[in-house]
Amino acid sequence: MPPVHGAPVHGRYPTGINTGERTLALCSAARETGGRVHSIDFTQFPVAEERIKAARFSEWWYPWQIDDMLFIDTGHTYEHTLADLRKFGSFVRSG
Repeated sequence: MPPVHGAPVHGRYPTGINTGERTLALCSAARETGGRVHSIDFTQFPVAEERIKAARFSEWWYPWQIDDMLFIDTGHTYEHTLADLRKFGSFVRSG
């Protein structure tokens, strides 16, 4: 699966890993472009882990690691977005 618009997948951060649907798609793109996928969640995600291992994407997947950018695919309500920003904001360095 190629990355969207040909852009390399470097530092894409799905949150709310759950079953790993988005993570699998991003790992596929990361494999093709030499990128990495960082996932952030504060719950266990055994289904996603098994699916990622079965697809042999573990080499491109970095759960719980945070770098320069944080993408939050939130619930799209003000309250939920604000809660996510409060939860994850401390992981983002200023600047």
